[in-house]
Amino acid sequence: TTGAPVSDPIEANCLDRFFNRSNLDPPLLLDLIKSNLGHTEGAVGVASLMKVAMCMYHRGITANMQFTSLNPKTEA
Repeated sequence: TTGAPVSDPIEANCLDRFFNRSNLDPPLLLDLIKSNLGHTEGAVGVASLMKVAMCMYHRGITANMQFTSLNPKTEA
């Protein structure tokens, strides 16, 4: 996701349909790299892999900074 008001709900709704979230236990959790590191430009792939490795190591995900509510166009 990019933080864009139009594309983020589309991405979230596609993930919801693909993973059929209503049947998942525990629920599918999403995490963002941009809210923790800002725009990483060409290093986003490496930064994302490092974050996934750290989340797996610590068995948790980080909070998404400045998140207050879902975009109303997001069904998920």
